[in-house]
Amino acid sequence: MVYYVYKLKRGGRAIKAIIDDKLYSLTDASKAIEKNVHYFGNLKKQRPEYFDEVELLSIGSVVVLKGSDIKKVLKRVKKEGDPPLIK
Repeated sequence: MVYYVYKLKRGGRAIKAIIDDKLYSLTDASKAIEKNVHYFGNLKKQRPEYFDEVELLSIGSVVVLKGSDIKKVLKRVKKEGDPPLIK
């Protein structure tokens, strides 16, 4: 099975620009939601529970995930002042 990493073109709108079937590296996923390029990498290290039930694929030294999985992770992210989403 062959996987391709698609680079998101700059200027796309945040979550609307994420396509469910495409694969994004953690850096490209962070750029797609207009966050710091290390956002998903740091989130994976600090809060690995947000990535439960998310398929992370390793292609060489690059970790990729599907656009639909990016949306799953973003739904689990706790906003400041909100009660925890995951119990």
